[in-house]
Amino acid sequence: DLPHPRRVAGDPTRVRQILFNLIGNALKFTGRGFVRVMADSRLLPDGAVQVVLAVEDSGIGLDAGAQARLFQPFAQADSSTTRRFGGTGLGLSIVRRLAQLMGGDVAVESTPGRGSRFTVTLRLAAASAAGTAAGIATGMAAAALGGLPRLLLADDHPVNREVLLRQLETLGLEADVARDGAEALRLWQAGRHGIVLLDLHMPELDGFDLARAIRQDEAVAGLPRCGLVAVTADALKGEDARCYAAGMDGFLSKPVSLDALARTLGRWLPELAPAADPGSGALFDPEALRGLFGADAARLGSILDSFGANAAAEVALLLNTVEAKRLAGTGDTAAALAAAGGIGGLLAETLRAARGSLA
Repeated sequence: DLPHPRRVAGDPTRVRQILFNLIGNALKFTGRGFVRVMADSRLLPDGAVQVVLAVEDSGIGLDAGAQARLFQPFAQADSSTTRRFGGTGLGLSIVRRLAQLMGGDVAVESTPGRGSRFTVTLRLAAASAAGTAAGIATGMAAAALGGLPRLLLADDHPVNREVLLRQLETLGLEADVARDGAEALRLWQAGRHGIVLLDLHMPELDGFDLARAIRQDEAVAGLPRCGLVAVTADALKGEDARCYAAGMDGFLSKPVSLDALARTLGRWLPELAPAADPGSGALFDPEALRGLFGADAARLGSILDSFGANAAAEVALLLNTVEAKRLAGTGDTAAALAAAGGIGGLLAETLRAARGSLA
């Protein structure tokens, strides 16, 4: 048999993130029993090293249908899992992506009620050729990530920078860092980052002026438009409108949830975008309403009646406004009427679905 190398050369950040996600999920879904972590390695005939990492638990387990969806971004076993344990879909799609970046993959074996075993295989290099191995690992990652836009994070607060960098790391991403707006502009001009996460209130150059400067540079040089996302603690009314007016593409309020960050970045990084969930097409989520107002069906029905009456009045006002513009010969009345009609239909369908859910 070929030997089992004890030391290998690879990307420790990505390996650590894989284990962080797998162990975290195992602990979350195991109320009692055990969580085991195992590792093994073997030398391949071509001199590379196959590393096997396994995380096994005695938790709730997964049926065949859930296993088939498990590695899709934002997939859940079912809605009851979400309500009981919280979101879990990010980690496993990222585990697969990170494993594939290192020449491997991830597989799952699971039985409902008895637990799960996740096995990750990685293709790394033997540590005896450390210099060559580091180059091989870096080259593999660079080749796999070559199609992704570069990220730039601009924030003058060290704790905010650390939090966002950790979140990006959890998503399998890295970013260059700027400590003020002027430094961010210099870094962007040198690196032409595809996505910029920027705080609004920074010294030297605030987020609004930074966004305007980047958009001006793009226009002058004929560059493709990069993604500009405001990340701010200001949740004031109209702040998002100011961001869009300055040329930004997105707006995230601090503290930023991992789901919100991934969904926003998914506009430019499709692998992070939520996968379509056949069971999530409903226009109304009764659990959300019950979470706000309790489970009293009569009270919930009264709230829905109030919502329906108010929304119907708003739609009627919209239709009257559109008709007035049509008579005056102003505005795109065809598009506006279509929009208003769509809103009315959506309202009726939503109320029907809500009544059925609460019955």
